[in-house]
Amino acid sequence: MNVQPEAVLTTHKHWDHSGGNRQMRSTFPGLKVYGGTLDHVPDCTHTVDDGQELRFGQLKFTAMWTPRPYSRATPCGDCTAQTLDVRTVSSLETCLCWRAAARLLKGPVRQLNASLNKMKDLPDDTMVWPGHELALENLELAVFIEPENIKALLKLVWAFNRRGS
Repeated sequence: MNVQPEAVLTTHKHWDHSGGNRQMRSTFPGLKVYGGTLDHVPDCTHTVDDGQELRFGQLKFTAMWTPRPYSRATPCGDCTAQTLDVRTVSSLETCLCWRAAARLLKGPVRQLNASLNKMKDLPDDTMVWPGHELALENLELAVFIEPENIKALLKLVWAFNRRGS
């Protein structure tokens, strides 16, 4: 498959989200790398502000700031695929991780709450995608804390089998 990416939207400056930007730009000359205005994303070529619209082919992306307690400037993607008639939001670690809200490493709880409320106000038909897949880790903790919770145990087995571990 001969694919030439047009752009990368980097959610924030942490290495596990921005670490490939330099290599991507080297591999694909002219590649646009978008990142939050306040987040100082490595190798960013274009900054994105709250409410800013980006278009890539048939996709329309509207940045929605949903800061979390460990990054004050993270864009959460409200993306509408016009040809697919689908509305999705990629939380991109901002607010949600599978089976848990983002960890509070620093910053006030009200900041996370405000971000979650912003997500809650999206239309009911919006599909929300979590930023990190932490199902096993979170379910292991749930089963440790509540060993009698059969639903959590069954979901842990399901997640384990799905990951193929």
